[in-house]
Amino acid sequence: MVVSGYDVCQANSCSPSCTAGHTQAGGGGIMIWGTFSWESLGPVVVVEQTIKAANYLNIIADQLHPYIAFVFPTGNGIYQQDNAPCHKAGIVLEWFEEHTDEFHLMPWLPNSVDLNPMEHIWDVMKRQLRA
Repeated sequence: MVVSGYDVCQANSCSPSCTAGHTQAGGGGIMIWGTFSWESLGPVVVVEQTIKAANYLNIIADQLHPYIAFVFPTGNGIYQQDNAPCHKAGIVLEWFEEHTDEFHLMPWLPNSVDLNPMEHIWDVMKRQLRA
């Protein structure tokens, strides 16, 4: 199974040599998308704009697709994503339909408990960045 997600890592405590100026309301942030599987860590992408369906589709096609093809060459991979609006967009769902012979999209129930293991990775990364 391959899990991915995106999150905003807040830069609240940075080395003074890497910072300048004055910030308010928690400082700056960066949005990243990443993925992993039982086999290996996948790519991490810095997202420089708002995640909309077209941006997400580009990430899926350019980053996720080659990663899954490498990790699951026999087409038995399962991809997990939550119900973020960009994940449910028509163009994204159509793309997944076109690639069902390469991997499967795990259904995610609406209003389900957030059991996405990617949340634990984001938490570890945020703590390490703050440290």
